[in-house]
Formats: sequence, structure tokens, C-alpha cells
Amino acid sequence: GRDVFWKAWSLLSSEVILKSKLASNLALFESAWGRRLDGGINGAIGIDEGSSSVSDVLAGIAKSWLLQYVDALNKLDASIKSRRIVVCGGVGQKSKFIIPVLEQLMPQRQFHLATTLSGEETLDGLLRLAISN
Repeated sequence: GRDVFWKAWSLLSSEVILKSKLASNLALFESAWGRRLDGGINGAIGIDEGSSSVSDVLAGIAKSWLLQYVDALNKLDASIKSRRIVVCGGVGQKSKFIIPVLEQLMPQRQFHLATTLSGEETLDGLLRLAISN
């Protein structure tokens, strides 16, 4: 359940994630980043004997998730004009490992978690919109 997942997720370390050898393809939905029509491995989690504990699987999912950001940034900003990157979203806030892992994967950039006024990024956006009008 939800409580079990988030508790296990919160225990992941950047070291465990970086060492993970599991290869997951998180492109479950048709519009997902990295969706491939060939191979039929969309939405797959690679589990191998000897590396299939809950921690192993979650680390592989986390690594695959963060590698999607690396891939997207390399495609959107190949010349590395943007060195300071702000990470937004609820999963980012719940993932203590996100900044150290991204900085290891992309040492030429600095990553920071977004801060909020209200505790909810959507409400902050609406507040900024209301103030600007």
C-alpha cells in the first residue's frame, strides 16, 4: 500500500540508487517520455535473481526515473546553458536522494529543490498569478 511504498522510498540512499543495476522502462502511458514502439518493454521493471528485494526494485525505479531527467536535460539543453536547475513536484519533495543523485549523474549542473510558500506548488502558482494581475 501507499504507506509501505513511501516508507521504503524514503529509506533509499543516493549510493544504493547509483549502484542499482536494474533497468526499468517507466514509459507505461502512450504519451510518456522514452516510450518506444519497438521492443515491447514499455512499463517494464527488470528484475534479476539476486537483485529483487524491495530496496533493489525501488532503487532501480528511482534510477530510471532520474535518468529520464538526465536524458531530457541533455536533449533540451545540450550546450549546458542552464547550469542551475530547480526540481519541482511532490515526488521530488519526498525523495531525499534526488539532488545528490542528479548531481552525480550531471556534475556540470547544480540542482535545488523548489521551495513553496503554501506547501503546495499548484497553490503557489495560482498565488503568483493572482498577485501579478
